[in-house]
Amino acid sequence: MSRVERYLIGIIVGILCPATLFILFWWTSAALLIFGILPLPNEAIVVSSFIGLILGILLDIRYLKSWVDKFYTLDARLLAIFYIFWSAAALGLFMGLPIGNLIWGTLAGVYVGRRGFHAQSEESDLRNNAKYVGILTASLTGIESLVIGLLALQDAFLLETVEAITRTEPGSLSGSTGVIFALIVGFIIAILQFTLTYYTALFAYRLRGGELQKQHV
Repeated sequence: MSRVERYLIGIIVGILCPATLFILFWWTSAALLIFGILPLPNEAIVVSSFIGLILGILLDIRYLKSWVDKFYTLDARLLAIFYIFWSAAALGLFMGLPIGNLIWGTLAGVYVGRRGFHAQSEESDLRNNAKYVGILTASLTGIESLVIGLLALQDAFLLETVEAITRTEPGSLSGSTGVIFALIVGFIIAILQFTLTYYTALFAYRLRGGELQKQHV
């Protein structure tokens, strides 16, 4: 692994660890409050979030170097859980738009490609792995987009906005027509996600010391 790649991985992991714990502690305390599991004051959510942030920073100080060393050999199940978590978080950060999910799917492709490169995998194996991961990211992004789309159709203002953007008649996206429209949009986004994940994986795999090997896609 080159020094530049180690440096970039260190920055990404160093940010994601405290950010993940910040959001996790925030969601957990909020859920405990909302569902009445614990009689927590509203301030407890803020306090809990910053406890997670501080804990993440302390973990970075202690384990960041070893995490970077093991970055491309992490357990696939752990990575899947992490991806699902941040895919859900991305919906909140981007207010329901799938932009964050597409970005995460693209980063997943980069990881698959570089992992295959450092493992010295054959390109045929890399392609299979990229297809598998691409299907997973596309399925998750497509389902999330469909759910958000169906929920948006229940909001009068959002529905009018979508109709204005698509230049359809007012009320034309209500009922079954709206459901079909949400399905089509979700499918298109899923195809886009698969394409981004798959071809980014191939591109990242073919990088050799910063130079792209000329091979047919």
